[in-house]
Amino acid sequence: MATISEIRNFIDSFAPYDSAEEWDNSGLLLGRGDREVKRVVVALDVTEQVVEEAVEAGADLILTHHPYLFSPVKRITDETAQGKLLLKAAEEKIALLCAHTNLDIAQEGINALLCEMLEIRTNPEPIPFLTGVLLRETTLKDFLKTVQETLCCYGLKYTGDLDSEVKNISVCSGSGSSFLQEAAEKGADVLLTSDAKYHDHQQAAQLGIALIDAGHFETERIVCPVLVKKIKERFPEITVWESQRHQGFYRYFS
Repeated sequence: MATISEIRNFIDSFAPYDSAEEWDNSGLLLGRGDREVKRVVVALDVTEQVVEEAVEAGADLILTHHPYLFSPVKRITDETAQGKLLLKAAEEKIALLCAHTNLDIAQEGINALLCEMLEIRTNPEPIPFLTGVLLRETTLKDFLKTVQETLCCYGLKYTGDLDSEVKNISVCSGSGSSFLQEAAEKGADVLLTSDAKYHDHQQAAQLGIALIDAGHFETERIVCPVLVKKIKERFPEITVWESQRHQGFYRYFS
């Protein structure tokens, strides 16, 4: 039976941990590396619901994209929500492993997957965002429809002329509005990302580039079934599944 360290090393083979951003906290966050693993649940985030699912299913490991721990923790007690969750996982002997920015930029990572799903031809270099060319020229309106259908978005927040022709697309899963200037300089017609603020949309309008906010969960959840497939193929003796309880935190009222 594979150990947690072996699973971590396998992820490192296609999304090297040493490529993660300096501020990131990817890797094994809770648990013993030498512990054998029989059941793994894959999710975008560690939440109370995901931990409960892992407990009920007898999982040994929760593999996520987002690190549950970013900042130093001074104490772990049941006086805080974070402490309660960590104690619950530790008491149930459930390890927490994540692959964050190293998985974003990997050649088989989230940004590359976004481009593949949206039929954007790109340079395979591992960079924080990719600028590529759509396999067919289209309008911003039609591209928005494609994004919504492909990523199963409830809604899209955007800036741009719906009738404008678009072909050069930059993508950055998660929060990528900081790449607006660079995307414009690379000749992108569109930057597809999430977590865009009001002034990001203002800057996009000034730069003459369309900005699409497709949702943090929606632009990154796509990697979960890929991780499930990869781990199943590499470790066929392990039961692996995508969480049935992880979901985005935004709700839409209309």
